[in-house]
Amino acid sequence: MRHIWIPAALTLFLPVETSAQSARACEPRVAIGAAAGLLTVDVPIDPALAGVGRFGLATATGTGLEGAVQTTVPIAADWSLKAELGAGAMAVAQERDETGNYVRRKTGDDVTIQRLQVGLQHRRAGLRSCGYSSLEVGLYRYGYRGTALNVPGAAGTVGLEVPRSGSGALFVEVGVSVALTRLLAPTSAELVANIRPAVGWRFRF
Repeated sequence: MRHIWIPAALTLFLPVETSAQSARACEPRVAIGAAAGLLTVDVPIDPALAGVGRFGLATATGTGLEGAVQTTVPIAADWSLKAELGAGAMAVAQERDETGNYVRRKTGDDVTIQRLQVGLQHRRAGLRSCGYSSLEVGLYRYGYRGTALNVPGAAGTVGLEVPRSGSGALFVEVGVSVALTRLLAPTSAELVANIRPAVGWRFRF
């Protein structure tokens, strides 16, 4: 799935012919949107919390689901302030026990991942769609089996928006985030990253 989204994201940086009508449709406006996305990168989980002992191995594995809401407020010709709130979950699996034996079983509990991101979004008009990209800083919260961790991080997003009416638009995007988890439970890594492909609907005012 990642290989499908990456070429689509790269097309945002290719020059395309624009018209005056499409340029007007792509001008920054106050907007509120909602999206459904996928969490696609495994998250290392504290092995003791996952039940495999201090020297075991456990990860949030597979693909998780995430819901998000976002808003933008224009501040210049092609620029907007952006804020986004997302929440999702991924299943956790034991992979190696404390004695070094490999196992493969789910713990039955999910790690929850929440994020609040704020940053700058840049828009540009295409022939039939609007391309946009953004850079954001954020606060990320990881929760698992009663242990929660709040850490700072950063993210980048690229996307395409297709106007469907005077005020509504369909969009697809890919977000990449990195959180500074510093080996703190419930994670077991210095940095935790994720790649989030998403599709959603945006109301523009």
